[in-house]
Formats: sequence, structure tokens, C-alpha cells
Amino acid sequence: RVQTTDVVCGARDSCSTNGKAMRNLEPMYINMEAILCISHTLSHCGDHVDLPVLNEWMTPWLGLVQNHPSARAIWKEKLGGGAMKGYSTIRWCSREECSNEISKN
Repeated sequence: RVQTTDVVCGARDSCSTNGKAMRNLEPMYINMEAILCISHTLSHCGDHVDLPVLNEWMTPWLGLVQNHPSARAIWKEKLGGGAMKGYSTIRWCSREECSNEISKN
């Protein structure tokens, strides 16, 4: 059984309701420090990296390869039959995954 004094860290994203939840837990877990999860921290750091040439090129490229079946098929063949990584505005790292895949191929 975990004792309340044994909890030393609580990871969360930057959503305000999660911050409030962590503050509500602090009286019970007196040794706990609330920290932002590393994925969200890296995502927020990446928001400040400005690569205008890459952005100018990536936006139309993603639109082409993800929305046109023939372009998708050509890229899939280039990848040896594997599917291209998909871009999603929800997944914080998806644009970087696409960029990495392009740079390797």
C-alpha cells in the first residue's frame, strides 16, 4: 500500500482543470510536486521554433500527400509499401513525425 507521504510527483498537462486537481491533492500528498508532462513541455517548446521555409513547404506537401490518392500511393511506394505517418492537429508531435519521415526518404 502506498502511503500519502510516498507520493513525490504528479505529472499533468497544462489544462487549468488539471492544475486545480493537483492543487486539491497537495494537502493530502504533502511531499508531491506537480510537474508538466515532458510531452506537453516539448510541445510548448516546439511552438516557439520558427522555421518559415520548412513551414512554407510542409503545409502544401501535407495537403497533397494526405488528400490525393495518387500522391499517397506514390509516397507509399517510396516508403517500401508502408503507410505515411498521418498529420493531426491533436497529436502534438505528428507534424515532426511527418518531417522526419520526409527527411529520411
